Order: sequence, then structure tokens, then C-alpha cells
Amino acid sequence: MKKYARFYIVAALSVLTFVLIQLRDPAIVREYIESKTYDLRLRFRNMVHKPPTDDKIVIVVVDEKSIAEIGRWPWSRAVQARLLQRISASRPKVIGIDIMYSEPENRKNDARLARAIRRAGNVVQATAFTVEGGKQREEAPAPPGFLWDAAFMEVKSVPGIDWKRWAVKPEDVAPPIEEVATGATLGHVTNIPDMDGVLRWDIMYVNYGDDCYPSLPLQVARIASGTSMKDTVLYGGSGIQMGQRFIRTDLSGRVLINYRGKEKSFPHVSACDILKRRVSPDILRGKIVLVGTSALATFDQKITPFSANFPGVEKNANVVANILDNNFIRKSPGLFELVTIIVTSLVLILALPRLKATPGVVLSFGLMGGYFLVSCYLLVRYNIWLNLVSP
Repeated sequence: MKKYARFYIVAALSVLTFVLIQLRDPAIVREYIESKTYDLRLRFRNMVHKPPTDDKIVIVVVDEKSIAEIGRWPWSRAVQARLLQRISASRPKVIGIDIMYSEPENRKNDARLARAIRRAGNVVQATAFTVEGGKQREEAPAPPGFLWDAAFMEVKSVPGIDWKRWAVKPEDVAPPIEEVATGATLGHVTNIPDMDGVLRWDIMYVNYGDDCYPSLPLQVARIASGTSMKDTVLYGGSGIQMGQRFIRTDLSGRVLINYRGKEKSFPHVSACDILKRRVSPDILRGKIVLVGTSALATFDQKITPFSANFPGVEKNANVVANILDNNFIRKSPGLFELVTIIVTSLVLILALPRLKATPGVVLSFGLMGGYFLVSCYLLVRYNIWLNLVSP
């Protein structure tokens, strides 16, 4: 026993250190190291098990081709109104517009856009909430009256969850101009990347003032599924009941996006091809249509596990698909990892002093490799993210 005293002391300190890291889950480990291993496993998943094609969502993009043909961005709202009219004429299920209209252009063009939105009757319009570190001022500016119509009608607390403590609380809101807002359903497009700048989570609702406001993807999925707002109930810090679907969230109302892959994992149609009638209306008929920008000059690029130039509108398409297919990634609560650390540590502490070098190395790397394969299998087969670094 004395012969291996130093080994046992070092081993015990090592186990204690990584048990504490697993229990405390420090952000610097989670978002700089662990998340990178998660990104690699996602890419591995797509290599061995590519997600099936999904044609229920179509993205209409203002891309480089559209800017070259129509002119520099932002286009006149008269042009955007004409684009919306052409899309609406194809009778899609719902139209989500990931473009901001928080400032007026001029009375005539604003009125044309507002009229096109009202006539479509199924438009979800992006609304900008300002978040700086998730902290809300003591007295956030009161939202305009028309914004309240977009809030959840029913919010319930779950016993034991102080959800308002953890909810994302914006500092301010810049809603669309009233003409545009009153003809559409509003949904927030607030995003908070991880510390390494990668956008892995989507925020299903924000808590502004006394109300909670759903995201644009949630509103799009709700309308596409034929669910009314009164049948959509928020359970703070737990999830959202949307008709027959229950969308589980973390304490902050976030979900882990199950990205399908790189850009253009969903069908794309250039906005100029819609405007110039170069595509058949059947492409959009009965579809969920999301409208946004993808040209680099439009500044709506996100960093995702698959790409450093991912269009924000396609991020929303991924979230809409996740909601309708009920296939978000689920983060392990950590119990399995904790048990793995303790059990494998005990096995190695007891076995290594009794083994020669080669069998000891084989056992050690065999346990690590086995755990790695288990973590990959659970992500590929069941969309479960196990921590890899601490174990």
C-alpha cells in the first residue's frame, strides 16, 4: 500500500478535480472546450448518418444574385411588398420574414408593404429585442400596445423552478413600425452565442416587462401546425405546450439547435427569381416560406458548428424543422458522466497498480475509447449530448 501511496494521492486528487468540474460545469470549460468536441461529433454524425431531405420549408433569399439584378440592399419597401405579393400568391402555409422594419421609409412605401402583409394574412414578422449579457434594466421602456398582442396568453410556473430568475431579459425592444406590426404576427429574433462565438442554442421566449414573447421560429411553426395562440402555453423554465406538442427548454427557455448541416441544407430560391417570375408558384405552394438575406454584405451571418457564414434565416429554418419534427438535441443532465468518472476511476485505481504497462495502457485507452464511442452513438442515434471532456 505504501509503495503506491503517491499514485493513490494523485489519482484521488484527479478524480476530485474532474468530479468538481462536472458538478460545477464552468462556462470556460463548457463553451470553449466541451462545445468544440460537441461540434466535432455533430460533423461526425453527418458523415455517418446524413439527415434526410426536408422539403416542407423553402427559403427565399436576398442573395448576391438578387442584389446584382435588383440593386443594393436594402431594397425599397415597394419592391419588398411586390416580393411578398408574389410569394403570397403561391398560397404557402405561412411566411416568416426575417427582415427588420423598425424605422419608417416613407408613407407610400410603408403603406404598400403593410397592405401586402395584411392581404397575405399569414405573415410572421421579426422583432428585435436588445440583450446585453441577459440583464434587464430596473425599468425597461414600456412596449407599444400592439406588441402585447404577440405575448403568450397563458404563462404557468412549475413548482420548484424560479424561471424568471433564469429567463432571458432584454433591455429594450425595437418593434416593426405600427403599420407593419398590426398586420402580422410578431416573433423575436434574439440570439446569444456561446463564449466562443458559435450559435448553438435558440431562445424560445424572452421575458420583457411583465410578459413573455415567443420567437419567430416558434410562431412560424405554430401557424404551420394550425395551433392557435390560446392553445400555446408557456411553462416557465420547463417548456412550451403547443397543441399536442411539448417543446422542452432549459431554465432560460433555450433549446439546443439540431442543425441539418452547412448552408443550403433546405431548398433555396433567389428573391430575384420570384420577382421576375422565373420559378413556378408550385415551389412555394403549401410550404413554410422563410424570407431573409444570405448575401455577405447584408450582415445576417451566424457562426454555427458547421459554418462560419451561416445565414440567420436558415438558422430559423432549422429551428422550425426541429419544432415540427420534435428532434432538438438534448443536453445530458450530467448524472451519466458523473457515474462514469467515479466508476472508471475506481476501476483504474484498483487495476493499474496490479497490471504491467501494456495491459494498463490498453485498459485505460479502452475505457476512454469506449466512452467516446458511447457519446457518439447517443448523439447519432438519440440526439443526446454527453459531456466528453470531464470523463
